[in-house]
Amino acid sequence: MLDLLHRLLARFHRKGKKIQHPKGYKWLLEIRPILEKKLLRLRAKKVAEKLRIPRRYLMKVPHITLIYNFELKRSVAPLSLIQTVARVAENYERVTFYYDGVALRKREQGPGHVLVFNIEPSLELRKLRKEVYEAIKPLIEESSRSQGLNNCSKFWFHATIALGRLPQESISRHRALGFSFFLPSEVWRITLLYRGKIVYEYDHILRRILTRKEALSEKTYAADLTVYCKTRGIEVDSQIPQSRQGLKRVWVTADLHLGHENIIKYTARPFLNSKEMDKILIHNWNTIIAPNDTVYIVGDLAFRRRDVKRYLRILNGKKILIRGNHDRNYACCDRLVMKYAGICFNITT
Repeated sequence: MLDLLHRLLARFHRKGKKIQHPKGYKWLLEIRPILEKKLLRLRAKKVAEKLRIPRRYLMKVPHITLIYNFELKRSVAPLSLIQTVARVAENYERVTFYYDGVALRKREQGPGHVLVFNIEPSLELRKLRKEVYEAIKPLIEESSRSQGLNNCSKFWFHATIALGRLPQESISRHRALGFSFFLPSEVWRITLLYRGKIVYEYDHILRRILTRKEALSEKTYAADLTVYCKTRGIEVDSQIPQSRQGLKRVWVTADLHLGHENIIKYTARPFLNSKEMDKILIHNWNTIIAPNDTVYIVGDLAFRRRDVKRYLRILNGKKILIRGNHDRNYACCDRLVMKYAGICFNITT
């Protein structure tokens, strides 16, 4: 029945007709984690296990609410609302924030508690949220409770892990244990949801509105990654200046994990798969590092030990590999003391 409702909604969206919305304030605007989604899931699962929180309380994916529950006015189509959001967001180049620890609070809406990843927003994120809210205000209806949250001068940014009447044991364990978690991020997509389902998204990387089908497409995600890598300096496109090619420079790097598929989700790397990751990292290395440079690799050059020799052969420079848990057969030592510019460095994994 719900799927039928969404198909009907999608049909009306395309035709731009008025939609009869059921009351209940079932619409939301959120920042949907894209690059860090799998990492957040893993972290949330670990936190829940340590706190012994039953699965029924957990969110499928931690999400960041921008505008709390509202209803569209009868004359407003969902496409019109996301177009309004897009017009505001297009004025911003990058909107950054970072995840900073885990917090537990009493719920502002409903009984029980909410367990979250704390979000430390940038000034741009605070301004964006405020401007989006002011822009869509004439298009929506809110309950007094939602209006109080949305209109708050000290809006609480957070990514929800679990909510509800959490067991007292979980609450006590949170107070006793405490959790550290830090992850820089930025806004990729602003999502319009109805009853928890994606209706439209504004993709801030591609700078366009996505339908539900496009939002869930791997093809769209691949396009996001391509643009992100080129515009955020992940993929280097400049060659070594001629004036520096004769210099012998010293570099230090670590944990490339070439060929490691799971490291992408464990650390939120902006790659579709390990093949794509290897291609970009090796290209960057050989673009920046000259053949006569020295590179200290502080562990874990590659995931498979049998591949280490192959990677060392195709990477520029004189490579000195300090032992990590993935490259024991080819490492020169467990630790190394290096003197540079009169300072001694103790290099170890």
